[in-house]
Amino acid sequence: MGNIFLYGAIFLTLLAIVLVKYRVLKWIVLFQFLASLGMAVILLWALLGNNFAIRYVFHHSSKALPWYYKISALWAGDSGSLILWLVIVSATGLFICLKKNMKPPVLLTLLVFQLFILASIFVTTPFSIASKAYIDGQGMNLLLRNFWMMSHPPMIFISYALLIVPFGLLIQYAFSKNTSFSQWKKQVTPWILASWFFLGLGIVLGAIWSYEVIGWGGYWGWDPVENASLIPWLLMSGALHALVVSKSSKTNNRSVVGFTLASFVSMIIAVFITRSGILADVSVHSFSGKPISIILTILLFISVMFSVFLYMKLYKREESGVEPPLMSRSFVVGAGNLVILLFSIIVLVATLWPVFSGLFGEGQVISRHFYSIILAPVGILLSLGLAVAPFLKWSETDLRKFAKRMIGPMFLGIVAIWILFEIGVNGPLFVVLTFLTVVAISASFIQMSQIPVRKYGAYIAHIGLAILVVGIVISSNFQSSQQVNLSEGGEAKLAVNWSLTLYDFSITDESGDYTAKITVEDMNGKITSSTIIGLMDARGSWVVTPSIKRSISHDVIISPGRPEPGILLAPSVSESVSGNGYEFSLVSLDKDNVNMKISFEGEEWEFSSSRAKDDSFEMVEPIEGLSIFLEEVGNDYVRARITDLRPDVGKTVLLSVTLSVKYLISFVWIGMLITLLGILWALFFRLKPKKKKFISAESVNE
Repeated sequence: MGNIFLYGAIFLTLLAIVLVKYRVLKWIVLFQFLASLGMAVILLWALLGNNFAIRYVFHHSSKALPWYYKISALWAGDSGSLILWLVIVSATGLFICLKKNMKPPVLLTLLVFQLFILASIFVTTPFSIASKAYIDGQGMNLLLRNFWMMSHPPMIFISYALLIVPFGLLIQYAFSKNTSFSQWKKQVTPWILASWFFLGLGIVLGAIWSYEVIGWGGYWGWDPVENASLIPWLLMSGALHALVVSKSSKTNNRSVVGFTLASFVSMIIAVFITRSGILADVSVHSFSGKPISIILTILLFISVMFSVFLYMKLYKREESGVEPPLMSRSFVVGAGNLVILLFSIIVLVATLWPVFSGLFGEGQVISRHFYSIILAPVGILLSLGLAVAPFLKWSETDLRKFAKRMIGPMFLGIVAIWILFEIGVNGPLFVVLTFLTVVAISASFIQMSQIPVRKYGAYIAHIGLAILVVGIVISSNFQSSQQVNLSEGGEAKLAVNWSLTLYDFSITDESGDYTAKITVEDMNGKITSSTIIGLMDARGSWVVTPSIKRSISHDVIISPGRPEPGILLAPSVSESVSGNGYEFSLVSLDKDNVNMKISFEGEEWEFSSSRAKDDSFEMVEPIEGLSIFLEEVGNDYVRARITDLRPDVGKTVLLSVTLSVKYLISFVWIGMLITLLGILWALFFRLKPKKKKFISAESVNE
């Protein structure tokens, strides 16, 4: 049935493209949507019903998986996530088809895009039968069993579906003689706003997931797939700001067209990076598969070439207008857009650098430190723009009036710097960003007091962005991290004047899963306890759950690693070495035998190991649970791994623990939420119908 719906959706999409100008189109698009929805329902039914005869179900589900994770398993794999995306794009197409003012070019764009998605689904074979009968599945990747990852992908897919519409509207405008640029801007703005919001929400959900679950100890790893989703969001913010400048100063039309096209193309690039497998070796997120990469390469090529064609076609039609004065909001917003564009290009080149450098040798991955370096100047420039823009007019601004209005916010900024110095914070980057952020926030609040409520959206978003910039730049540049190895009851002193103690360390012999508790004592003597968990999934992937202690000023992240089952000791003949309370002695050594002695907490055992037929030495177990394996035997020394798994006794199992202290991460979450609130505010009042004013006959006569 799934394949029948797939073939039906392909046929109906082709039929809709051919009959795009006919009245019957609405019915074709409706049935095409139902066919797409049918695929999702069939696959979801198989997941919920544990139908492991279907290969996709076997790879992404299991009997023990809770029902809500079986639902999210629909988009856990490549083909399933493509089906979800198809349903969302099809629903968008149906909505467009039912609107009276939408013309064929917009719907045709969506239909062509659906055709590429259907081709990708076809080659990934979501309904293929497994090679043999399975009574259970492999289950979902443990990293994906989380609320944030249940909601993160759908938000991204909604954004990417909505972003196709502005591209279609631009095609409609380019080939229409009856549509003005102002009409096009009015049509396109809500779609870009909505796509911007959902992509921002998706990025936030993904950031929370990586921070709380994946164990990176951070909200952003500069992974290629993460970067790929960030670039369209940045470019859409540029498109919206260009639209505002174009509306207010009647200029900047070319910039609006350029950012709109760049946003769409960057979305295609994001899909290509995620699904083509081109960066599968350096990304923990990406899918990989050669058949789909060919389809995506064709889609990317067509999108880039057609976008270049559209820009060249509209370049002469849309005049750039008069250059805005230096002391104007138009200039500041334009400069901010230039910073956004340059930053997006840098991130894209850095993301694809393994591919570019691989053409001339071994591919090189750009380190996270590089991104931290470029974040500082970008953050300062954007914060500067947010600080001065509210008090500038779109046209020439009187310098005296501007300076007078800036006195209050600048005074608050100076007070904030004074407070920083009083508490002992005097880092130049921190001081500059704090000053600019306080000025930007206070200036936005002053402006909000003078405008209608329906126009608050932009200022709320700017307040959130100012806080977000501080959080990102400071948390990226001001942090400390140290790794230690701990055994049961072991304590480690860290260079940052913290200490860690591990206790209740329990390992499951069958799976290697573990739980442990850690006591953390900070530099002020405050002691807190945390529980950490490590699990091994059916695929052999190791998943850990970090412990996070939050505060406004800083977060403390305890990230556990994989436990090491034994300690290594390497004595020479007649020498004793100690480690973790064990004393290990090499008594004698000859060609075929090694005589040793080990003592622990007052007990002592003597034993020997003989050479086996394969020239290795036998593992010995003086008592049950205590084993010694000779990893290397030299002329006058041995290198032995001692593993003590006796309950409540052994001290050989070491757990690698990383303690990180990151500053002002709370500003990241606060800034993200306020920014999204501002976008949602602007979108709500953009879509809300304006009340028509009643004009009486008497007023007309007057």
